[in-house]
Amino acid sequence: TTPPTGAPGENGVGGTTAPPPKAVDETSFGIVAENPVLSFFVDSDNKATLVQPDGKVVRVVGGQTTVLSSSPIANLMHTAFSFNGRKLLVVFGSRSAPQLSVFDVETRTWEPLSLGAQAVSWSPQTYEIAYLADRGGTLALATLDLGNPRAKPQELIRLAAQDLAVQWALPSLIFLHEKPSALVPASLWSFDTKKKTLSRLLQNQPGLSLLWGAESEMGLLFSGGAGERGGELSLLNKEGLVA
Repeated sequence: TTPPTGAPGENGVGGTTAPPPKAVDETSFGIVAENPVLSFFVDSDNKATLVQPDGKVVRVVGGQTTVLSSSPIANLMHTAFSFNGRKLLVVFGSRSAPQLSVFDVETRTWEPLSLGAQAVSWSPQTYEIAYLADRGGTLALATLDLGNPRAKPQELIRLAAQDLAVQWALPSLIFLHEKPSALVPASLWSFDTKKKTLSRLLQNQPGLSLLWGAESEMGLLFSGGAGERGGELSLLNKEGLVA
């Protein structure tokens, strides 16, 4: 938290110079929780929701820990919070046949998802998810509104591809790319959910990995190559222009 600003001095009688403002204390850092953490979300009230490596979910407020889900999850591979932190998506099990479940942080309940999804991403503004699922040798890109119990999956497009990652970056823009590997050059594609069009933005990018800013229209793009140390970190916009 940010410390209070020192009160400014006031001019004295007879026009004397006011004393200098009080020094502002530097922001201090401390331990929020001593739990092992795999991922976390902090809301506007500074309530921290933590996912532990064993799959248990806890909330930390003012140094006090409350267990939200005590059920361990074996072979936990991926976790992701919704835009407001009220829902948690977990991927677990085997890599060839991953399982998905959604945890409601407010009601403390789990809901399994039988989608056959190989990759999944939250919408940046709603409880919708975008996911990729095998459909007889092709990948189907589809969405599902987890905020509507009656909602059905909506298929957007089918792709002659395998082993892709998905990232829902903007309300009308979904990114697709091969899963990161320094040995395989990857391409970056964007799918416009309104126009239903697929466009290739980049190609021949070994080790491609993308992290998009939830509140901006820019992302961080990492790429490297076999035999190279490290890689390159660049800024990317929605048109695929790299700075």
